[in-house]
Amino acid sequence: MQRGPSAMPQLCRELGEGEIFLLIPYRPDLELGDAFQLENGMESPFVCLQDEKGELIPIFSSEARAQEGLAKGNAPPNSMHIVSMPAIQVMEVLGKAGVRAVLNKSCSTPQFILPPDLMCDIASGKVFEPHGLEKDNVEVALDLLDPADYPTKLVQAAFEVLRKHRNFRVVWIFRSPSGAAVAPSGRAYQFLLLMEPRDPVIYHEFNLGHRRGQRPGG
Repeated sequence: MQRGPSAMPQLCRELGEGEIFLLIPYRPDLELGDAFQLENGMESPFVCLQDEKGELIPIFSSEARAQEGLAKGNAPPNSMHIVSMPAIQVMEVLGKAGVRAVLNKSCSTPQFILPPDLMCDIASGKVFEPHGLEKDNVEVALDLLDPADYPTKLVQAAFEVLRKHRNFRVVWIFRSPSGAAVAPSGRAYQFLLLMEPRDPVIYHEFNLGHRRGQRPGG
């Protein structure tokens, strides 16, 4: 799986297909090949990590990645089982539980932190639905940013998508002044895009790409 912000749409599709591999603490009653099922009301059986923002569940794109993560994370032998679940079910369960997930932790591929709302959107299919071009009639106060003040992470994520499509002619970045009404999206930074021709599918791809750039730790 690629990890660049411009690969966000493809990453979301891959996270909604096939299987996802997770870790559970070692149980002597479980043997290789035994079925593992989640039941309504049961506590989360998955290994849970902690960072400065709270809990997160390590998930892996393949069994090989899970083995690599355990080895490079110096997990003691026979301390965990690797279990698999349908990817769409993992997205739904973790998203509704309100817990973040970290994809391929300690692996050779860059890790990726998934917030609960994104996992819910992947599970429901909402993230794949192109939205029409926004036509908000809300007046907001915005400051035009000097290029020297552009937020680096946000700009990198956005422009990886922008440079792929000739539809984007001009781009400006604005910021809501302190104490002013924020834009309808609730974000502090806003893009003003000139597209020709206008394409809601490409516009949706742009939103997915720069959405990651606005997430701390994304």
